[in-house]
Amino acid sequence: MGLQTSFPITYYLLPIAFFALLASLTGCSKGGDGGSVSMAERLTGPSPSKLAAWAFDPNDPDRRRQGIVGLSSRDWGLKEPYLKGYAALLKTDKDPLVRAAAVRALGRAQDLTYAPDVTRALLDADVNVRQDAATALDKVYDASSATALRNRALNDADQDVRASSCRALRHHRDISVVRTLVDCLSDKAFSVRYHAHGSLVAIVGKDLGYDPQDWADVAGARALAPKAAAAAYEPPWWDWMRVTSPDKEPSTRPASTAPKAAAAAYEPPWWDWMRVTRPTSQPSTMPASAAPTAAPKGDVVTPKAADPAAPGAPKR
Repeated sequence: MGLQTSFPITYYLLPIAFFALLASLTGCSKGGDGGSVSMAERLTGPSPSKLAAWAFDPNDPDRRRQGIVGLSSRDWGLKEPYLKGYAALLKTDKDPLVRAAAVRALGRAQDLTYAPDVTRALLDADVNVRQDAATALDKVYDASSATALRNRALNDADQDVRASSCRALRHHRDISVVRTLVDCLSDKAFSVRYHAHGSLVAIVGKDLGYDPQDWADVAGARALAPKAAAAAYEPPWWDWMRVTSPDKEPSTRPASTAPKAAAAAYEPPWWDWMRVTRPTSQPSTMPASAAPTAAPKGDVVTPKAADPAAPGAPKR
């Protein structure tokens, strides 16, 4: 009678599969550039020197794009001399995907030195480059970018470019920008109207809705009125750990209605996320001047020094 086993066939295949996987990880294979790819590169990505070589490879636009994306994902890749290289590729590269990657990298760096380069990219023939340029100008911008953004917000054929331009205009507090955004409230695309409305609220400091007629008085003014002061941020009731942050848009509450300074508000314990507890004692309303000044028993109260100008006591 032969020996029978109850082990399934997969029991014997598992070691073979394990060693095959180990060999594929530890071994080297050919990369797209003809070089070998080590296990370290598979785990951590290409080395910095390889990324730099890819970013400025004159023969392969896909490598240039991959190199720019890889370099700009590192903190040191958002500094010089890499920024100068991104700006050069944005100006001269013939591949639109490379130019788009370059303008995204400049926006991520937020270096105002390259704001004019990003602004010029709004005139690029490729829609992807214009879209990424408008998005980047929400992070890196100067006063000269307002005119180009206004033009794209009103006239670009792509609705995403118009919407991104409207959003970036929120950083430019000027009456001409307000008029452009009011005109964009009539755009056929909702995304354009949405970002135009959000930028108007950010610039003016109050919300008048989505109807352009309701903004007519603001747009018809010769200059913008002073912006209303923002109220203190109050977290939502469920945020018992205070992890939320105030919205980027300013409050529309006028400064004149701000509450007067008062005693510190009651702070519930950390576990009271529903705000059901109350303070156990009210703060004292006794003025500081009425506080007792008598010294405790057993202490010696030192009399005040005599006034030199006062008349002396009679001698005995």
